Amino acid sequence: MSTYGIAAMLGEFGLSHLSDRLGRKPVTVLGFFLFGAQFVGLAFFQNYLWISISFVIAGLGNALFDPALSAAILDITDAEHQARVQGLKSTASALGTILGPALAVLFAPYLDAQAIFWIASGAVAVTILIGLLVKIQSLAYSQG
Repeated sequence: MSTYGIAAMLGEFGLSHLSDRLGRKPVTVLGFFLFGAQFVGLAFFQNYLWISISFVIAGLGNALFDPALSAAILDITDAEHQARVQGLKSTASALGTILGPALAVLFAPYLDAQAIFWIASGAVAVTILIGLLVKIQSLAYSQG
């Protein structure tokens, strides 16, 4: 977990403005994709080095998607509501941070560790797919 935190901290320091140059949505999707590396690493690897590498990749993913998502939200939110909307984003993120481990503890007696991490990987993949589908739908709606 410390490698994840260090990678996220250093990544935000160096990569947080990347969405200004490359666009909010591609950076957010790439970040979410990389974020899933921690779950795949925990499910697939048993070697400490490879697990640490997967957590570094996940930390860099978080460093990409979190600032890009915040910027995208600010881009579409009226100035008078920006603080409230960012608070809601932070609340949803904190809820995920609490519910993820809580659900893992709840289902641990019924599933092995690998299954839990594969489910988490699937949840990240579903989130990415939903985002892409919403984007495709919004493009189709705006064109016609």
